[in-house]
Amino acid sequence: SFGIECEVIGYLFKLKSGVFSLTPNKLHLLRAWFRRLRGLRGRKVETKEIASLVGTLNWCRTACPQSGRFLRRMFGLANSKRRSVYQRKWMQFDLDQLEDMLAEYDGTALIREPRPPIPIQPDCMLWSDASREPGGDVPSAMGGVIPATGVVWKYDFSKRQTEVLPIHLLEGIGSIVGLAMAAETLRGKAVMAWCDNQSWVKSVQRAKPKDPCLRELLAIQDELARRHELTVLSEYVHTDVNTVSDKASRGDVPGAVAELVARGWSEDQITVIDLNETPALGPPDLELLFKRIIQIYEAKVAVRKGRIAHIWD
Repeated sequence: SFGIECEVIGYLFKLKSGVFSLTPNKLHLLRAWFRRLRGLRGRKVETKEIASLVGTLNWCRTACPQSGRFLRRMFGLANSKRRSVYQRKWMQFDLDQLEDMLAEYDGTALIREPRPPIPIQPDCMLWSDASREPGGDVPSAMGGVIPATGVVWKYDFSKRQTEVLPIHLLEGIGSIVGLAMAAETLRGKAVMAWCDNQSWVKSVQRAKPKDPCLRELLAIQDELARRHELTVLSEYVHTDVNTVSDKASRGDVPGAVAELVARGWSEDQITVIDLNETPALGPPDLELLFKRIIQIYEAKVAVRKGRIAHIWD
């Protein structure tokens, strides 16, 4: 009946307050487990135990969503083909963070009100696109439009970038580049990022991609949003509608400008930025971002082919 607490498979439901959490016994066992692992620092731990910890933290996510933040790197150790492994320095740090999280843990709401629609102003929209044509006549590039500043930007991919990275990652990088260039102008606002690649859009909307490269890009986008107090939404747009960015991403910048002029813009309102010629006008660490994503992607391929045990080796 209403107002009664009940326990079900390790969860404590507080019906009166509308909160459910891990039971005190489960929390005690988790803390003891963390202390035990910290005590084994410098000695090997069986891979099965780490896999068991990962499984437990994954189970805890229902009542304690914050625990999911610590799974990413532990998955790598749990998937190791070795029977036992040494704890990494980051694992000791993560265990400390988990204990701190549990110290402040007070449960999760049983029922959450749906988030009301966020109004988006026309100048708070970003459009981006990328094309990948290795060996073709059309340039492989990414481009976009930032209505708030009247910027049409483009960036030509290097041969290595197009040979290694699949299109959905290039599209994701393009979306982040547009956001980074507009972030300070749009500080504190809700931003709608339009993209014509479903893989990237779904990754942003669901916020839990399996691909480690997409997870890395999503983490970068979240950090950009946090620094500039942005609410970033992502939606799919058909290529036939995303015409300005599509032209910019294929090297046809004059065509992209003409599209904007046809829609009522004057040429005086439009600024064209070529990030290859003037990289200082774009994100300062763009090349580093490409190197990082290529590194993760190649590690993922190496894991799949059995050349390394897990992606963080």
